[in-house]
Amino acid sequence: MKKLLLLIIIFALIFSGCSTKKEEKISSSKKEENKSEKTITEEVESFKLTSPAFSDGEEIPVKYCMQQIEGGKNVSPPLEWTDPPSGTKSFAIVCIDTHPIANGWIHWIVVNIPASWRKIDEGASGTEKMNGALELMNSFGFKGWGGPMPPQGSGEHKYEFHIFALPTEKAALPTKIKLDEKILSLLRKSALSESVLVGIFKR
Repeated sequence: MKKLLLLIIIFALIFSGCSTKKEEKISSSKKEENKSEKTITEEVESFKLTSPAFSDGEEIPVKYCMQQIEGGKNVSPPLEWTDPPSGTKSFAIVCIDTHPIANGWIHWIVVNIPASWRKIDEGASGTEKMNGALELMNSFGFKGWGGPMPPQGSGEHKYEFHIFALPTEKAALPTKIKLDEKILSLLRKSALSESVLVGIFKR
């Protein structure tokens, strides 16, 4: 009887030890998963687009506007961005006028930007500095940067510069973008992360 009782106690201790180790493994696995999820979230949240020329929500200097505006030189603005999430293989940049009267007017579309890039210099649009990336047609009807040119008296226009971190080297977009083709929605379908910089201009 004592031997049987002893065997039961030993078996119980062994079972308890195995159960504890299993719980420890599960707990450790969950911690690693949470750590991984946290890292991914931090990568996405830290991805940020900025410009040395203007801060978010501030006025875009007139030299970046179309030449039809006094002082305008239609020079593309300088842009910079932080490290993207892991798995990024290219970037896409889109600038859109969100004013109702503009009807989603596209000022700039650059796709297939190499993953190694972290900036686009001032005045780079249409030059060899953009080699490696692809500038598409804007709503003015030409490729590259087309600066702000809001109608006189239409009030404040917000120009949204969107940058997308993409998991492919080439963006799946048509070569000619129409105003009603939701460009941002198309890019968001596969984007790993997105950042937005807003510039303001009015006449």
